[in-house]
Amino acid sequence: MGSETFGQSTTSNRLDPWFDDGNIVLTTEGKYFRVYRGILSSQSPVFKDMFSCPQPEDPSAPEMDGCPIIQLHDAANDLQIVLKALHDRAYPTAIATNSVSLPVAAAFLRLGKKYEIRRLFDEGRACLEGWRAGWTTLPELPTDDSLYLSRVTKRDKYDFHLTNLAREVGLLSMLPFALYTIALSCPPEIILDGYDCDGAHCTLSPINQRACLIGRDKLVELQSSSFHLLADFKCADRLKCMEGRERILRDVWHPNFQRNPFATWDSKWDLSFCSPCLAHRKNLCERCRKRAWDALPSVFGLGSWEEIERNSFTF
Repeated sequence: MGSETFGQSTTSNRLDPWFDDGNIVLTTEGKYFRVYRGILSSQSPVFKDMFSCPQPEDPSAPEMDGCPIIQLHDAANDLQIVLKALHDRAYPTAIATNSVSLPVAAAFLRLGKKYEIRRLFDEGRACLEGWRAGWTTLPELPTDDSLYLSRVTKRDKYDFHLTNLAREVGLLSMLPFALYTIALSCPPEIILDGYDCDGAHCTLSPINQRACLIGRDKLVELQSSSFHLLADFKCADRLKCMEGRERILRDVWHPNFQRNPFATWDSKWDLSFCSPCLAHRKNLCERCRKRAWDALPSVFGLGSWEEIERNSFTF
């Protein structure tokens, strides 16, 4: 066998996990990991197929300390996280506490999908689904733009990285909620230009930028349908109910403009309407919220809920 040809190996570019009795060396971005072929094969059909293919004798094939070298094309940090998870079970809290950091979740999802390591992919997905996809029906959908508790830690303020990650790995069911939250909370300049957070610049992918900007206007249309309501034909006090309608519009649109078609009826408006109009408006408000829920994926160019389910990645 030939000597290693990927550059001189030093202590600094030999990263954990590095087992002295390992039988395969994986390399990416100039970093090296010495691990066990059997462990990789048992967890990943892709690695199993890779290692089971007969290799012709090649005296020039690269090796390191007697181990064959496999060149990969993943981020070194992602690969290190996955190898440590497979060999050392280095991240037990993801299952034990349903909590995982963003870099770990991203590595589990990206490489879990690429190398068909279903256990890691499912673990990363479970943590992200706790972040958004718990909103499965209209009553559970939040009615303001606050940021919610997440199983994913080390996130950026507006969850740009998580939103990009969800689309990248095919977890489309999370995108309506992620894009909705961004459209609600971010001005256009942040959506377009990004922002700095914890020493890093966070940006949305172009497809997510476009979805958010188009979705902002569509959210306004949906919200308008909830509160620009005509009086009930049985109205008992036209003047009172017209003034009540104006009050709602002032509350909804001023002083801070909101794009929230899921806003619920506020009980402080009850005394502003006659009984027939109050019942009429409450009913229509709830129907408009339901219609907005059904339309939410299409607002961001994702089709219907059924299309999202059909197009999401699955093993």
